[in-house]
This record gives sequence, C-alpha cells and structure tokens, in this order.
Amino acid sequence: MKVKTLYLGAIGALVFLSACTEPKPTPAYTVEKIGAASLPADVIFRPRAINNDGTVVGIGTIMGVPVIFENGGFVERPDLLDIPWDISHNGIIVGGGFNNAYLNDGGNNTLLSDLFDLSQYNFSSLFGVNNHGTAIGALDIGEQGFIFENGELLPVNICGTALPYVFPSDINDNGTVVGYCAEAIGSPAEKGFARYNGEFSFLSVGDVDLHMPMGINENDVVVGSFRDENGNYHGFKYNLATQELFDLGMLDEPFWMKINDNGITIISDRLNGYVHADGEGLKSLTELVAPHDWRSFREIIGINNDGLIVGFGSDAEDNLAGFFLKPMPGTAYAGTR
Repeated sequence: MKVKTLYLGAIGALVFLSACTEPKPTPAYTVEKIGAASLPADVIFRPRAINNDGTVVGIGTIMGVPVIFENGGFVERPDLLDIPWDISHNGIIVGGGFNNAYLNDGGNNTLLSDLFDLSQYNFSSLFGVNNHGTAIGALDIGEQGFIFENGELLPVNICGTALPYVFPSDINDNGTVVGYCAEAIGSPAEKGFARYNGEFSFLSVGDVDLHMPMGINENDVVVGSFRDENGNYHGFKYNLATQELFDLGMLDEPFWMKINDNGITIISDRLNGYVHADGEGLKSLTELVAPHDWRSFREIIGINNDGLIVGFGSDAEDNLAGFFLKPMPGTAYAGTR
C-alpha cells in the first residue's frame, strides 16, 4: 500500500517584489442564487444534493408543497413525502424524517414503513441512492444503519456494540457503500467502513485509521477525514482498488465531503468551504470565487460531473439562501461528463 502527500502550496519560496503589479489570479467560480427568479422572497431553499442534469433537491416548500430545482426553475413536488436528501443521476429521489423513509421513482413512492415493521423507531430516512435504486439510510438517526436493496432492509452491523451509532454516508452504482461508526450521536467518528465487492471492512492504511468516510465516486475513490496522532483533522482521498491514500491537508473538523467522477472534492468544515483538484491542491472558496456579494458559504453540499456545486450560505444582506458555484471554462474545476 502506498501513501502519498499531495502538494498543498509553495513552502519557503523566496518572493521578489518589483514595481510591477502582478495580475490577480483568474477566478475559478462564479456564484449565483438558486432560482432567484422563481423562488418567493420569503422562502429559503437549503440544497442537499445535485445530479448530473443539474436537478437539485433540498429543504424548502412553497405554500407547504415541497419543491425541487430543475430545468432552470423550481417545480412543486407534492408527491415527495418528507425532506428529500438525495437524487440519483437518473432522477430517483430518497428522503424521510419521522418514520417516513421513502424512495420516489418517477413520482411513485416506496414507503419503507409499508414494507417493514418500523413501529419501534421514531425516525427513519434514506440518505443516499444510486441509479439502480439501492439506497442507504438509518433508523432513529443512526441507531441502526441499513442498506435498502432488492426489496430487503439489510442492517449494517460491522461496528459492534461498542460503537452503536452507524451512519452509511454514500453509495455508488457499483453498490459500494461507505460510512462510519461512533459511540453516540454527535461524538467523533471512530471507525470508517466500506462495503466493497460485497464485503464489509474497516478502512485503514498502515497505522492510519480513516475515521470518517463521507463520499464516494463511480471510480470507487472515497473522500473523508481522519485524525492524526495529535488529534488534528485531515482530509483524505482513498482509492479502494489500489489502496492509495492521499492526504488532502489539515482541516477544522470537516463535516461534509463529496467527490465527483473527475476527482474534484468539495469540503465543508467549521470555518470554511474548500475545493480540491489534482494539480491545484486544497483551496479555500475565498481564493476561488470571483468578486461577489455573498458573506459566507457555510455549507458546500453537492457537486456533479460538470463541476457545478450547490451549497447554502448568506448573501450581502445576510439572508440565508441556496447557491450555485459555477466553474469557469478552462479551469481545473470545470468537469466533463
């Protein structure tokens, strides 16, 4: 197994100051409020996922009716039974809340409580889905993680009784599932796991435990965070096939990471949003976004294979809103499908 550390910036380089003013770097992204023309002013839309068609699902209603963003505007979806948490590239939506886990395929709902006795639980939700309709979720917010596959509810029991909080965090079309275990809700992740080629295992490379896998792409490349011997958090990228580990650099308690099929990784931690691209290193959004009227990018949530990012933050008037970050053509962040 090989461990590599990515180049994160020039260290110790001598800078010669001259009378000439260096040109400002070309911005990598422009920012735009999601559906500004079609969303009522009093409605806040909080994105949770985006697919390759640019359809966005999230938390938000118009006159009490759930909405999604597609084809350039918001569309009412009264068929969505609760908060939609994810959407596959072919349009399958999953979500849930108070014992209301559902899978919506073409407007037709599969409600897990109709298939299984979930009466002992107060909460059920599906958080991720692939193009085959295989989904991941949790009961009572992590007290039982599961995979919904071929009509069966398969419990994820790799963690054992010492780490009862189990959260499957992402799934791809290969059926590979990644997630993590913890002692309790809100406590740090202790063990990261994957279901790869049908087998469950904990994720580690040498003496490095990969504590919190959060995202996976179709190439079976996993992104997440680990803690070093001093308790510092690092982002990582890990290839399940080659077992290569890439250290993405130190972060401040990252809570959300996703990766697209071109290897572009998005990260949210307590302080900022970041993007990592091979050859560019880890960069803060404040370095990458063109001059804008937004005060904060507090949640960087989803990215598709065109490099289009969705998130949630505050505009110039400190109003909370969902936003797109659109990559500039010709940059390392502009993806191709």
